[in-house]
Amino acid sequence: MSDLPIIDLGPLLNKSRSEKRNNDASASSKTEDITPEQKELAKQIRNACKNHGFFYICNHGVDEGLMRKTMQSARELFLLPEEEKVKISSKNNPLFRGYISTSDGLHTCNSKKKKEVGLDQKESFTLGAEAEGPFTSPMHGPNQWPCPESLPNFRDTVEEYWNAQLTLCRVIARGLSLSLGLDQNFFEPHLSSPVAQMVLLSYPPPPSSLDDTVCRTKHTGCGEHTDCGFLTILTQDSPGLEVKDPQTDEWKPVKVLENMFVVNLGDMAARWTNDAYKSTKHRVYNQNDSVRYSIPFFCNCNFEAPVKCILTDDDSCDKGNDKADGSAKYEETTAGAYIMERLGFMRK
Repeated sequence: MSDLPIIDLGPLLNKSRSEKRNNDASASSKTEDITPEQKELAKQIRNACKNHGFFYICNHGVDEGLMRKTMQSARELFLLPEEEKVKISSKNNPLFRGYISTSDGLHTCNSKKKKEVGLDQKESFTLGAEAEGPFTSPMHGPNQWPCPESLPNFRDTVEEYWNAQLTLCRVIARGLSLSLGLDQNFFEPHLSSPVAQMVLLSYPPPPSSLDDTVCRTKHTGCGEHTDCGFLTILTQDSPGLEVKDPQTDEWKPVKVLENMFVVNLGDMAARWTNDAYKSTKHRVYNQNDSVRYSIPFFCNCNFEAPVKCILTDDDSCDKGNDKADGSAKYEETTAGAYIMERLGFMRK
């Protein structure tokens, strides 16, 4: 795996703005043909998803100032006294949303190696989709928030960032649709009220007494894993993320590129595409001298969204022969059933 590809979302973003301005005129019309720029973008996404499962995005439409403010809000949250953070413990929430300390270990990714390598060395704060009008499910529910006297701007900033990520997810999903030779709005109905989650993460630096070899076995920030959902959008303030090259099985560091997000597909996306696209293993080792902060946004589609293997002969985006016999590898399920089952395994 060479450096992860950088994909410019401009052609999709400009289309989104144009459609919004002309919504009334286009409401009853057929979806326009894709532009040459969008077709090229779709090919880039396709290559990235087939070969890497990870890629950077630029020209994504999320305000750079909001990105900085949200990261600063994460820092301020984790700097609160322990007694303040315990008040919003995930143990108080039926959906496990809220604060998790390193010692709790409820968020250790590689649970199979927990005895061997210990708990993930991180603190986390999880938010999720709240019930909104008619949209509800077992995975929609209330969030916990830090005391406004301690962090007066935290909730407003984080909710604004959440909404920006939802919008961005829908833009990326349009690119994924085109990359599969489908109508660009294929995923749109399944993202009206997704059971999304967002996690603020704090990874402490390793003790100075540990060398790199020991650090990698005893000071794991986040153990080797794949994400279980549809797609993930990550912002990070310093190095530490590593991706396992699907071709060589080597671990490669993911650089921090200014004002860019890292996007990766989850297991649900791999299943949905009949394994044409990859859900790639990754992990975190903070080898910096300071705390590493990151914020992944997990977009998991609507709870009732049908997840049926995509089988298409469309060659508009170099579909090729992804399946040996053209048959589905997996039975149809729903996004909610799949995610709840996977999260259930993770909590064992």
